[in-house]
Amino acid sequence: MSTQSTSTPYFGPANRNDYDQGSWAMVPAGPSESQVPSAPAPSLRKRTTGAPAFLVQGISTVGNHGLGGLLTVLHQIPLARNVLLETGAPAASYGFNSEWWKGQEILPTHALARLQAGDLQWGYQDESKPDVEEEIHRLMAFLDLTERSYGSVSVLTDLIPYPSLGPEKQFYEYLGPRNEEKLKPLIHSAALAAVFGDDLGDEEAKFGLLEMEHSRSDYTYIKTVYESLDHTMWSDVLSWNELHEGSKMAMFTEMGEVLAIKINGDGPQDSIDIPEKLYLEKYQTSRKDEARRIQMSWCDTKNAIMKIAREEQQLFEWRNDWDHQMMDKKQMIEKARNQWQVYSDYLLGLGKFRGMVASGFDTDSYPDYRMAPCEMSESETSAFERVDEVLQMLLRMLTDIDKRLSYTLQKVEIERVLRDIWQETKTPLMVYATETALNTARAPLTAALQRFATAENKAFRQELHHEATEAAEAEADEGKKTPGSGPIEPISPSKRKHRADSIDSMDSNRASIGSDDAQNGFDNPFEDGQTSTATMTALGTPVTTAAIETDPDLDTDTTEVRVVAAASAREGALSGR
Repeated sequence: MSTQSTSTPYFGPANRNDYDQGSWAMVPAGPSESQVPSAPAPSLRKRTTGAPAFLVQGISTVGNHGLGGLLTVLHQIPLARNVLLETGAPAASYGFNSEWWKGQEILPTHALARLQAGDLQWGYQDESKPDVEEEIHRLMAFLDLTERSYGSVSVLTDLIPYPSLGPEKQFYEYLGPRNEEKLKPLIHSAALAAVFGDDLGDEEAKFGLLEMEHSRSDYTYIKTVYESLDHTMWSDVLSWNELHEGSKMAMFTEMGEVLAIKINGDGPQDSIDIPEKLYLEKYQTSRKDEARRIQMSWCDTKNAIMKIAREEQQLFEWRNDWDHQMMDKKQMIEKARNQWQVYSDYLLGLGKFRGMVASGFDTDSYPDYRMAPCEMSESETSAFERVDEVLQMLLRMLTDIDKRLSYTLQKVEIERVLRDIWQETKTPLMVYATETALNTARAPLTAALQRFATAENKAFRQELHHEATEAAEAEADEGKKTPGSGPIEPISPSKRKHRADSIDSMDSNRASIGSDDAQNGFDNPFEDGQTSTATMTALGTPVTTAAIETDPDLDTDTTEVRVVAAASAREGALSGR
């Protein structure tokens, strides 16, 4: 996403020790970190009744990622939402910033006080960054109660350590050790053990996001998410296509209630089947014997496929006796056919031309050749529709990504979600949840979070009011214009000087500092006097898709966000970045 130049000054209150009270009382304080060019008008960003809000990537220094989509889906799972709200400690106040929704941080109260006192300079407040858990609380409250259609996850992305390694993975890596007990429903354990024998191994790893990465050649054998899991959990065996005494396999030893799965790397060239419900019993320690037999069958099957491929190569390749160069028979035949096709087209065109000459170029039937009816056979119609689909997909890919339009929210069927996801990305993010996770009651927000959400909504209503006022004024000014009216008299220098010297001028031109929006021209959103301050699945049960958020980046020209209502049993969700 492109950002505006940081050279544009951002103004804050003047320092009395350095400036005379009679002088202009504003000094450059620092760049606005949340400048988002060409954001849609507030009326286009209003949340539709009954539609869920969602989180987009926003300004990112780590490239495209799906953290916003992941958090949006986790929020739709009651147990996951409750767990995220319980991380860390609840804050007495979550602050306020009218620009927070699109990526400007909310600094703690003590950091704001130091900035306003001059003890801390803008750009050097790293030691006073917002708390990660508090930012997560804000995002969950935002998704609960916001009147906006979307918000940004860019602040949280910057707070997570080493986000360049993958914000989705680092999100779990950072929260896990700090909230081990609270995050148990979202965390899973796997052990690496020998394939032969009953030993469960002593190498254990805990994770919240299961990442699966395969080479393009592996996708010759991988056509479903299950097969991708096989090649991840049993990679030691399936990468060599053989079992031996030293072969090892991974098994789930502990399972949470929510499982997040991410396909990394280049992904499949076309697509793989994503199940609506996921069953993972064969990867449990209690099913080790069955897993061993499945791996042996995998090896036999892959070895048989490779043998057939070698025989097929001998059948379809031709060796040149002159230089012994190997050539593909099919390609040679196609090349010859193309040459004959050119000749055939020439003869056909020549015959049609002669026919036109013989008819005297009769144009009575079709004065304009383009008016001739288009008649296609069933096969031709099918081919035309396929070409049109490809053209539409290419059109989306070629769209200027710097243009910014409002999002389209559309409820669709699960079958369409599982089909269309591969047109948006080759590395989707899937979230599966158990019935327990889906049926858990939603915990109420704390009073501080409710105040934060109320203040945020009030700021948005003021944006809507400001937009409506500007539109009304523009309409009124347009109505006052007459054809014979002269130009508007400019303000004289004396009038400008009088306005600049007035006390009202200082108040009206005063700018806020940092994330303290108490002086930004809006009413104080904290009406009660509050001070402002700066994925995995439980095994053994099925799951279905709850939501999909595709390409959650504000930089796209048109982005579709499709949501599918959660069904019973274990639910799944997809997010493509």
